[in-house]
Amino acid sequence: MQRLLAVTATCAAAALWFALPGAAAPPQVTVIGSENVIHTVADMDKTYAFYRALGVDIADRDVLGRPQAKGKVPAPGPSSESLDKLCDTPHTMWRYLAVTVPGAFNMELIEFDVPDRKTIRPGNQDPGAATLVLTVRDVDAALAAAKKGGGSVVTKGGAPLGIGPGKTRSVFVKDPDGLFVELVQPDPLPETKVPATSNVIDGRLARTIQDTDKTLSFYRDVFGFDLQPGASFTENKIISDLVGVPAKAQFRITTAKIPESSARWEFIEFKDVARKPFRPKISDPGAPGFQLRVRDVDAAVKAIKAAGGTILTAGGEPLVLAPNRTILAYDPDGFLLEVMQKAAQ
Repeated sequence: MQRLLAVTATCAAAALWFALPGAAAPPQVTVIGSENVIHTVADMDKTYAFYRALGVDIADRDVLGRPQAKGKVPAPGPSSESLDKLCDTPHTMWRYLAVTVPGAFNMELIEFDVPDRKTIRPGNQDPGAATLVLTVRDVDAALAAAKKGGGSVVTKGGAPLGIGPGKTRSVFVKDPDGLFVELVQPDPLPETKVPATSNVIDGRLARTIQDTDKTLSFYRDVFGFDLQPGASFTENKIISDLVGVPAKAQFRITTAKIPESSARWEFIEFKDVARKPFRPKISDPGAPGFQLRVRDVDAAVKAIKAAGGTILTAGGEPLVLAPNRTILAYDPDGFLLEVMQKAAQ
């Protein structure tokens, strides 16, 4: 999606960037890397089957360094007191599985067994919606695998669309929990060290936001994201058909690089289309999030609150999840952030 707009965005991006207030100020929090995408699911077995069909398999270790059994989905178990406080979900049953997106990052699949969880399916234009973008060698094979694994096609016509440049093709699907997944086959394919046996060779995160200027200010000022704001709003029927929004919808895209990390985000704002904020609780299936590693998690708590974010963790203070100190928070759009200070930094 971003490739289609790359040529026209440059001049307008520069103008918007310099218009943002305080662009020269140093970030309030030192980010030293990124960890995993977070994805709350309704049924771990079904969601794992979907991603396994795409070639996203169980990671050797989870975020705390604990080994994971290959090919085995864990059974539900009781949470700990620390986990209950961290997620503000007291007395819950849960299960957790880290899977690896080849060439990119790990994704944490989390299932909470709580009585008040709700399944809410946002539209792609709704602020708070997220998309896992997977770069693949063969988009037709990836689409067939996604459908076989229980995914549903979003793109109008049900088949990949040519989005340029060259013969780049892309299609949007939803996983069993309603998370958007873009399967894109670039032309030419980028260089990769991912083995030829894997169709997936890279991944990134895209997020729909309410207001570009406000969201970029938050991530630039608090975390020092390297931002490349997109051009002014653009209407493009191919992209509208691709992501499943009305043809009249306009959008603009900002690319972001996380400090000390190879992880990339896209921020997307829509207009001229009905939008409804998507603000799920962490226990709701389809709720997305992301982990950041920082040098000082206490400084992060103060900066997040001062910039309009909200602390989710009970008590509002970081918790020790040995050997790390961690906090859960929402950014101003209601997107979940897990901010972690690892031990012995």
